[in-house]
Amino acid sequence: MEGKKIPNQVVWFFSVLCAVSFVTVFFSPWRAAAILIGTLSLFFVLRSSEYIIYGLVLYIPFEPFLLKFVSDEVYVYARYFPEILIYLLFLVLITKTLAKKIPMRVQYITMLFFLFICVAILSAIVNHTPILVASLGIRQYIRFILIACIIVMLRPSKVFMKNVCICILALAMVEGSIGIIQAAVGYPMDTLLLPEQRKLFGDIQLTGGTTQFWESGQRIFATMGRYDQLGTFLSLALLLLTAFLFEYKRNRFLMYGAGVGTICISALVLTYSRAAWFGFFLGAIIIGIFLKRDRRMIVGVGIVSFVIAGYLFYSGIVVKHLTDIPSQTISQRFFEAFSLERWRGEYYDLGRMFFLIHTPPAIFAVSPLIGVGPGTYGGGTAAALHYTESYERLGLPFGIKGREGYIDNNWFSLLGEIGTIGLFLYLSMIGASLYASWYVWQHASDQLIRSVSLAYIGIAIAFIFQAFLATYLEMRTLASYVWLFAGIMLSEYSQMKEKKIL
Repeated sequence: MEGKKIPNQVVWFFSVLCAVSFVTVFFSPWRAAAILIGTLSLFFVLRSSEYIIYGLVLYIPFEPFLLKFVSDEVYVYARYFPEILIYLLFLVLITKTLAKKIPMRVQYITMLFFLFICVAILSAIVNHTPILVASLGIRQYIRFILIACIIVMLRPSKVFMKNVCICILALAMVEGSIGIIQAAVGYPMDTLLLPEQRKLFGDIQLTGGTTQFWESGQRIFATMGRYDQLGTFLSLALLLLTAFLFEYKRNRFLMYGAGVGTICISALVLTYSRAAWFGFFLGAIIIGIFLKRDRRMIVGVGIVSFVIAGYLFYSGIVVKHLTDIPSQTISQRFFEAFSLERWRGEYYDLGRMFFLIHTPPAIFAVSPLIGVGPGTYGGGTAAALHYTESYERLGLPFGIKGREGYIDNNWFSLLGEIGTIGLFLYLSMIGASLYASWYVWQHASDQLIRSVSLAYIGIAIAFIFQAFLATYLEMRTLASYVWLFAGIMLSEYSQMKEKKIL
């Protein structure tokens, strides 16, 4: 009797098992775990791309905390593994497109993305930017835009959209709950959660660590490493929830939404992140007042404005003299954003205000169209590599306080590195996704699709605003989700257009 052929899956399983066992015995369990996780991820990249997206959505908020426990010998792999998955997934889908296994789907964002990369490369060549600096600088921006391109090529179903929304709202509730516990417990939870240690790979700073310059129990950050990362993630989730509350009228959903919203808003306030507060307010106003024209929202904003004005009048707070101190009340933190003393301090102490004023004239005097080279000014790459040449060329100090490398303004960092052309192309990509979202919201009848499209408009506007306050275009706990929703909206837009033509 002729023997049956052993299935390929069984052969692969035992091969990987043997490799993992060998590495565990002769090297280390960390490397064995890396091989196992890498192999499984590669399998899903090739067989089920949507599961990779789900995995990234669920993993990213916990990454800063989990990396605290990763051994130095595999730290660099763990740090960049999610990003490598994005590149692999993109390449696999491109290959399938060229092999005609999936249809060619070209949109405006694809062409704008290609032009953006070309301008960035041109800037690197003209400015003689070192290859490592230029590569890392371009990567800082394109790695998340690739997620939108991946979603456009995948063209996922409505079930995928629903699952992504459920995941994000569930994550926000978990992170918010951890943050509230952190505020109650104080120092022990701060110590457990805070990723303090800097990690280096040669001369490259992989992670900068977090210095806790605020008092314990304030500025909660849960598993995200910094209070602003938690805050901006919660603001995104709350804008998603806000849109659902406007579009869904079911009492059961309203009950669940109220529970999730209560936890997330409480945690958002406790983050003390003004970028998150103001981003959420701006996005909610865009959704509720400008798009939905909801009278309750108009009345609510009026009442909140009246309460703030009344509190300011009766509390005796002198706004113009407020400065950032380790221990602040929530009201002091809020009003400090409008403090003349704070602005003056930021200017003379080489803070955000200094670079807000000095960056445009310096760039326009030296290289207005294509900037001074990707990765060389104001962003995470210049800080990580301690690259100072472009600052010297522009006659500016090396970032915040003259030593940090970043300038706390991602739009001006982009202006400096890739010039007005690069800035225009990046904004055009966001503009294309915004138009697609508005079109989908105007023409869709399905409540889920209308909710997500309405939410994305508020999220994108908040994202644009928040990028003026830090390097949020490069922050994976925010930018990855923004571009994920951008891809979903662009995919829905293309499907609607095709149906209309047919």
